[in-house]
Amino acid sequence: QISDPTYLSGSAQWSPDGRKIAFDSILRGRGEIYIAELAEVKPKKLVTNLSSIYRPSWSHDGKWIYFVSDDRGKGGVYRCPASGGDATALSADVHGLNPKESFDGKTVYFGSLETMKREALPGRPGDESEVDGSLRVVGAQLWQLASEGIYFVSPAACRTVSYFDLASRRTRTIFVGNNTLGPGLSVSSDGRWILYSQMGESTGDIMLVNNFR
Repeated sequence: QISDPTYLSGSAQWSPDGRKIAFDSILRGRGEIYIAELAEVKPKKLVTNLSSIYRPSWSHDGKWIYFVSDDRGKGGVYRCPASGGDATALSADVHGLNPKESFDGKTVYFGSLETMKREALPGRPGDESEVDGSLRVVGAQLWQLASEGIYFVSPAACRTVSYFDLASRRTRTIFVGNNTLGPGLSVSSDGRWILYSQMGESTGDIMLVNNFR
């Protein structure tokens, strides 16, 4: 066990070299990010100039941690050195979520409500733009960045995983599930496998108890 059980912890992300894990922990609505070295297990808090941060992800060179903040008046998408330090604001979009760096390290992508946005790095608030007007995702979370495109689930087709090609700007269907797809979508590094969850049936019964006292 890495995290403190008194906190609500999650969003675990492997570092590129596989030696560290970044994750967030939330207590009383305030988020913090920790980094745990597997050799030591004991996590260390990512110290930066923002007081409520969550949803970490690594840069491909392992030097940066991307995250979002809900600090009052400072909400948006940020990054800071993985060793800690002042955060750089990338977007002031308070709905921004799950920032991911492109494979060439030149762009950051993130979800915002049902849209996908991107910004060229090093970036500054106000320079972000929609990836494509036709690209819509479920809850800013059901998407996964690949080297040349984006896998995603559209609100208009909640059982379908699709792929948006960044070069051609065309979308194709990858597969259709049996039920509405649930949180979480991950694609293997070789592009051969997709991990996903799907919602099961929700049932209930009304029971009558006899001779109740």
